[in-house]
Amino acid sequence: FKVALTADKRAIIGASASGHAAIVTALRHPDVFGNVASQGGGAGGYPGLNPFANAALDDYLTKKDKFPLRHLYTEVGVFDLEFPQQKIIFSEGVTQFNERLNKEGIRYVFKQVNGGHSSKLWDQALDDILIMFFGTGVKNPQ
Repeated sequence: FKVALTADKRAIIGASASGHAAIVTALRHPDVFGNVASQGGGAGGYPGLNPFANAALDDYLTKKDKFPLRHLYTEVGVFDLEFPQQKIIFSEGVTQFNERLNKEGIRYVFKQVNGGHSSKLWDQALDDILIMFFGTGVKNPQ
């Protein structure tokens, strides 16, 4: 199959752990992927994952002028993963990462959706994410 030749026409999308991996991969390789979406993965709310995302963001900051991401989308459920025994609230890790994006002046779209950590929830947003990245493909007949 054909693959677009430029990063602005390529996307990497993931949910849960693969959403975290998508964020890290796109930040490390903005020359390859110009669009990234993480559903229920964000930058990770687990100890040990945020350092990967933050290191990837540090790396991206050295490349962003040459290879700016067109779209960076994250979402997390209001009732997403929580592990009170370990004092882990998933959405807090995502919020911390989004605060860092703000501080660095990086544009992104964040949605907190009414739900939990579920593929049924993620499926509902996928069409909108793809349209945001690539448009509808419908030509305006004017």
